[in-house]
Amino acid sequence: MKRFLFLSHIISQFLVPVVAHPVDFSKPIETTCLQMTSNQYGVGGLGEGIKWEILGACDVEIDPSNKGLVKSLTVYPYQKERSSFYLERIKNGLHQGLKPYQNPSGRLVHCLWRTKKHLKAICAINNWH
Repeated sequence: MKRFLFLSHIISQFLVPVVAHPVDFSKPIETTCLQMTSNQYGVGGLGEGIKWEILGACDVEIDPSNKGLVKSLTVYPYQKERSSFYLERIKNGLHQGLKPYQNPSGRLVHCLWRTKKHLKAICAINNWH
């Protein structure tokens, strides 16, 4: 059974780009968001001092001038005690992309720093490419 699940996962990774349809970047894209907290300025990934937490569902607005960059996020946390919030990319390109091996989701993520101190970011799992 485990072999079947592993093989179906591997096969699905190759089929997604083949059957994927064009994404309409004029509308928000639904995905999942994680929160990354770091103890070092501008450092992200899986290194020492970095903590990850699943926040919940989120809507991602892609920058129309650059289809790869996240312009804003609206996060809808799974925890009832947390309220929804909106986060916009701060000027000067405060954005970070992390490869699948650099985050616990195993997928490409795009992160927006929550503060200018670059210690906390919200990362959207990339499902639009």
